[in-house]
Amino acid sequence: MSNTSRRKGFALKNQENARLSTMFLKAGNISQDGDVGYLGSDGYPTTRNSAYPIIGAQVGGIFKKEDLTVLVTATDGDFAIFTDPREDHVGEIADGNRTDPFTTWTTSAAFDVAGAAGAKYINQATSVYNEIQVLGPSHESNGVMSAYDTNQKVVFRFTPANIMPVHSNYEQLQ
Repeated sequence: MSNTSRRKGFALKNQENARLSTMFLKAGNISQDGDVGYLGSDGYPTTRNSAYPIIGAQVGGIFKKEDLTVLVTATDGDFAIFTDPREDHVGEIADGNRTDPFTTWTTSAAFDVAGAAGAKYINQATSVYNEIQVLGPSHESNGVMSAYDTNQKVVFRFTPANIMPVHSNYEQLQ
């Protein structure tokens, strides 16, 4: 059984009681719904570099907080992000056949984020940054359990060594 590729980035598995924050995003970041937010070396969020700690998964596009105008990526703006990366997330892995959830419980055997803005996925073939621990299969959009095959939908967590929980210094949307 084959799975359909629907690379739309990452989503929180259960949004109930999740912490959603608005954060300032400097000009030059290319990001869309489902992308990963990182905490840059300058203390500002960035969506460009896996070498930085993960702060969470983005919800929606970049916008102007004053009037919610959607912005182009070349300007400063804000973005909404679930800021507890320890939560379970859902995403697509390139090849679920090569994924044994139990082998990704250690940072040294975890996987990396790959893909363009708005089309992020889990690349089981690389583990340079060891960002993702796969927990198990998830469901396809039609409700059927995703098969262990290419384009498998999985439940995962960001690895503890790569996360930076954000606390009350950012405005909460809830």
